[in-house]
Amino acid sequence: MNKIITLTLLLILILPSINLMTTAKQNETYDYVIITTNKIQEGSIKLDDFIQHKENLGFSVLIVTEDEFNNVQGEPPNKRPEKIRQWLINNYETMGIKYVLLIGDPVPETYLWLGFFKQLFVKDYSIPMKVVRDFDVSFHEFPTDFYYADLDDWNYNNNRMHGDVEDYEHMDLVPEIYVGRIPVYGTNPFYKYDLSTVDHILEKIINYENEKNPTWRKNILLPMSFTRIGVEIGTHLAEQMLDDFLIPRGFSYWRMYQQGTDYATENSIYDSEEELLDDAVVNRWKDNPYGLVCWMGHGGPEWVRIGNDLHNGGTLFNANQIPLLNDSQPSIVFMISCQNGFPENHYNLGYSLLKQGAIATISGARTVGGGLNNTYGDFETCGTSTGIAYRLLNYTSQNYPLGEALCLVKAELYPDSWFDADELSDVGKMMWKKELFVFNLYGDPSLRLMGN
Repeated sequence: MNKIITLTLLLILILPSINLMTTAKQNETYDYVIITTNKIQEGSIKLDDFIQHKENLGFSVLIVTEDEFNNVQGEPPNKRPEKIRQWLINNYETMGIKYVLLIGDPVPETYLWLGFFKQLFVKDYSIPMKVVRDFDVSFHEFPTDFYYADLDDWNYNNNRMHGDVEDYEHMDLVPEIYVGRIPVYGTNPFYKYDLSTVDHILEKIINYENEKNPTWRKNILLPMSFTRIGVEIGTHLAEQMLDDFLIPRGFSYWRMYQQGTDYATENSIYDSEEELLDDAVVNRWKDNPYGLVCWMGHGGPEWVRIGNDLHNGGTLFNANQIPLLNDSQPSIVFMISCQNGFPENHYNLGYSLLKQGAIATISGARTVGGGLNNTYGDFETCGTSTGIAYRLLNYTSQNYPLGEALCLVKAELYPDSWFDADELSDVGKMMWKKELFVFNLYGDPSLRLMGN
């Protein structure tokens, strides 16, 4: 009898303590959340060091894996992207979440039918981008991580085609959270995942943020190709950025423009420090540290070329040149080129440069529009990729966190925020919106050019 009484008293004392501990954990705030998978968390040897580093900088860090989001009921079709997003919707306010770092395979679940082995093995490493569609054809679909930043209703008409024209008026693109990503890819044919690359990137971020003398980063490389015969846009952008904010903020610069050697019609009206010729960019970049790099040229997942379809002036940059770059002084790279961040290609330039040569990249998952008629003075109010670059580099050069800078640019350039969207046709709305969705940040969303 005495034993029963004693046990009852112990339970009375212990149960409130258990409830208090649970409540305390639920009420804790985390301004930096890492969303990944159990396999990645268990396999990374640098993730704990990265978390400690972030906490030393003042962040409160939480890791979230499928243990937390798999049982969440998201919107249809309720696959991993919807579950992750719903977990964020459920928790971002109460936890005070500001930054989210996604670490995982970005290939959208739409494409996991591509092979049995991929479907079998990728799920343990998959943190997919969300595919946004306007019409059910591949030309009008684009993977984006902005789905995890702006937590409004992206499927107002419930047709499972997120972000289509009918959803348009119910989205504001104002971010609740700032998002970045470290992609994780497996190797063929069995998609074996080597997490040493993830560890290298995490360690590089730690070293970058701990650097005591980052003054070398106030230096920008500007390779700007003609994209149509006789029409230059990137050079106008570079000159306006230099005049409006880069030079006033004390940045050094190295311009690389076409000066007519290859084709007389591709001769910039501006002088440059070096002519943009085949392989000139890598030869300059590998021997000189640049905090910022911004290029413009026609591209694909693994390359950017000088010139256009008729006048090919050679290589502006490609993935084979990346091993030549100095990874101890990595750059923040903005790519005004189509498909440089194509997530289904394991060697896309956005990811490949993050592995070596860059500390962060902003690249297009699909085609991007450079603007057909933009010239000097237009870019502050331009909604194409050149306008995004102008605003993003303006914020970045003011030491804004990269994730915040990219999300703010998208919110500012959303048509409803600065002109009457009714003036646009449905196709016009789709193309404008695509520019805002298609650029993704590979890297830490809280990272700043000049450190903390």
